[in-house]
This record gives sequence, C-alpha cells and structure tokens, in this order.
Amino acid sequence: MTEPWKPDEALTAFADLDLDRAARRGYPEAVYCRGKTPEQVRLIAGALRGHGARTLFTRASPEHAAAILGELPDAFHDVASGLLAWPPDPPDPVGGRVLVVVAGLVAAPVVAVPTSTGYGAAFEGLAPLLTMLNSCAPGVAVVNIDNGYGAGHLAAQIAAPS
Repeated sequence: MTEPWKPDEALTAFADLDLDRAARRGYPEAVYCRGKTPEQVRLIAGALRGHGARTLFTRASPEHAAAILGELPDAFHDVASGLLAWPPDPPDPVGGRVLVVVAGLVAAPVVAVPTSTGYGAAFEGLAPLLTMLNSCAPGVAVVNIDNGYGAGHLAAQIAAPS
C-alpha cells in the first residue's frame, strides 16, 4: 500500500491544496496566481506534478509563468490570458455546447461575467456586476468580477450530462 501524499511544510504555510476536488466535483482545483509569489506557485506546481493532479493556473504574470514552467515544462501557456494548463492536453468534453452572456437571444441558461475593464464608468467591475445582479432576467447566473474561470466551470456543470 502506498503512503498518501503529504505536502511539505513550505507549501502548507500558504496553501491547502484540494487534491480530491476532481473526484468530488468533476473538475480539478485551479490556482489563482495573483497575490502569490513566483516561489509559492512554483511549490504548488511541484506538489501538483508530484500528485499527478490536472490543474489550471490563472492570472499568471510572466514571473509566475516562468516559475510554473520550471516545474511543469510541458504545461500549455497562453501568454495573452495569463493561463497555464497542466497537463497540456485538454480533457475529453463531457457535455453540450455553451454560449456565454446573450440572454435575450437564447433559450438556455446564461452565465454573466462582469469585467473590470471597459468603457464609461465601470468602477473596476462594480457597475457591470450591479447591473447584472439588478437585471432580474430569468435564467441568468452572475459570477464575480473577472471570474471567467468560475463562469466556465458553472457552464460546464450546467452542460454536463446528469
């Protein structure tokens, strides 16, 4: 019998990885890089590699990406979005198609994603968030500001077969 994986003390000082999330929820944990040091995301990447856990790294700066790629050199890296995925091959699709934020044009549920950038008085995303929350349009779920990952996750859960 193999020993269960145990993170080293350097990692547990700042992270509590949910390595069972994929089995429990159907999707692995994503690592939000903003607010973490490159060394912290490097340690997380190494732990995930050691466990063989599929993951996404979101909001990764160039410094974060370099640290992650040092541990996971074959990771997919989309520079423009600051996203890294490991392993680099996408998982098999498990559901139907999803169309994002066109509630008046479709009969399916819509996931609304307020963004912190835009024209006019966006107030770092607060204005679009409040607009979406106050619209009361049926069939619309609103995620947090700039939470495209959360929107995609919710959409995948909606589209997944029962």
